[in-house]
Amino acid sequence: LWRSNGWDRVLCDAARHGLTVAGVSAGAVCWFDRFLFHSGSGPMRPLKGLGLIKGGACPHYSTETDRQPALLRAVAGRTMPDTVAIDDGVAVVFDASGPVDLCSAEPDASAYHIKRAADATVTQTRLSL
Repeated sequence: LWRSNGWDRVLCDAARHGLTVAGVSAGAVCWFDRFLFHSGSGPMRPLKGLGLIKGGACPHYSTETDRQPALLRAVAGRTMPDTVAIDDGVAVVFDASGPVDLCSAEPDASAYHIKRAADATVTQTRLSL
């Protein structure tokens, strides 16, 4: 949708000129290279993001029960890169080096780094910043 009306260029130019970009759900993950998308019907699938943040992103990680297994399969199968998975109610702040801060509105909510190893095993590590 962004590409068809030119918004991808507008958003990327604004971010590259210092504008802070943010979002919730799809608005949070669109900034990454790839993100796990679900329209409400059909299977979850990886989509290409705007590429302002390296790697992948996945929202609603602990609240939508199909998300975790779908993401783990996608990372294992290399259709998603190493990914930051974000629970509802969590904000993750990034700079050029990666995540630098995390804030959660819920005590048990967090964000996780999902990473594929050379032997194809996938690990999930809770971010602690």
